[in-house]
Amino acid sequence: MNRSGIDIHIPFAEHLGVRLLSQGDGRAEIELALKDEHHNSWGKAHGGVLLSLLDIVMGLGARSLDTGSTGAVTIELKTNFLRVAEGTLRASSRATRIGKKFNLRRRSYFWWQRR
Repeated sequence: MNRSGIDIHIPFAEHLGVRLLSQGDGRAEIELALKDEHHNSWGKAHGGVLLSLLDIVMGLGARSLDTGSTGAVTIELKTNFLRVAEGTLRASSRATRIGKKFNLRRRSYFWWQRR
């Protein structure tokens, strides 16, 4: 276990400051308190940070269905940015099916609160 609470070493998640809130039964939830280095030129969360959080939380949700797995690789990731994000971000996901080579994640989403 490392300072993020994640049971495997994910250097980029640790670099960002991601903290695991929950994981199990195909679900995962993480949190990130935004810092200046996470911002774009407008002082809001950079899109790359948001997509990274989605990628991390989806992998953790999928991995909870196969705890012998050493990780997960994202094949496709799509998002729509509807408004800016700031403050403390939370992301969650739910893996709905796991197969021999692929698993399906249907829902991943963000919410945040200003602090």
